[in-house]
Amino acid sequence: MTHDQWHWQEPSSAWKGVGIYHVTLTIPSREPLLGTLVIPDNDPKQARVERTELGEKLVEELYNMGTIHPYVRILQFCLMPDHLHVIIHVRQSTSHSIRSIIRGFWQGAKRLGRAHTLSIDSELNSETTNKVKK
Repeated sequence: MTHDQWHWQEPSSAWKGVGIYHVTLTIPSREPLLGTLVIPDNDPKQARVERTELGEKLVEELYNMGTIHPYVRILQFCLMPDHLHVIIHVRQSTSHSIRSIIRGFWQGAKRLGRAHTLSIDSELNSETTNKVKK
């Protein structure tokens, strides 16, 4: 492919057009909060990521993106313990940039993460309180 075959988007239309986009979202601390890598019988061919509760909720939120933005279709995703890869098909031009759509999804994911952290903190505090009372 020669350089003149590339078609770059104009700044006013960047990331708003019909197309297929690859997005990677990473847990800022790189902690494995979304899943655990499992390798049964030490066989790499059987390796898989078992989703945590937070990972499950994040995938549910990902599927909801198509409901909120009907012109967006999730073609494929790969959830890893500390990040998420998503291939998104934008099927029609929109006033929303893919960046703003992903930002909305990521804000929802952060809310899920904070709620998850608060529930874990609450559980730990109740366990500690119960041990002190005994």
